[in-house]
Amino acid sequence: SDIKISNMKVEQAARRPQLSIREIHTYLRLHPNINHKQQVMLSTQLEGRVAEAFTCLAVVLIALPFGAGAGRRNIFVGVASSIFICFGYLILQRIFFGLGTGGYVPPVVAAWLPNALFAAVGIGLVSRVR
Repeated sequence: SDIKISNMKVEQAARRPQLSIREIHTYLRLHPNINHKQQVMLSTQLEGRVAEAFTCLAVVLIALPFGAGAGRRNIFVGVASSIFICFGYLILQRIFFGLGTGGYVPPVVAAWLPNALFAAVGIGLVSRVR
């Protein structure tokens, strides 16, 4: 099936969360000569869609040590810390997505750095939990 996205609307289309991985990939394949700004935006959107699947893993790895505290008082502090960290992750993810769509960082870095950073910190913290 043909993807019907006009060249004039590609910037708006790249920002729409409804675009699937297949639609973005097909558009990039069918329009190899789009301008650099549009190509970076769509590539960032594509990488973000793929990296999105690993968001849960990164968040769980970082939140697990905070939720695994012993004692009744520590459970509340652990859960509250986990929620705060998850919001921090989402903010960092949006910042890097904006940097990627603006062309300030490569699309792969924009999509995967928050996951990699939080997963690495999470693995380090999980290894220290008894």
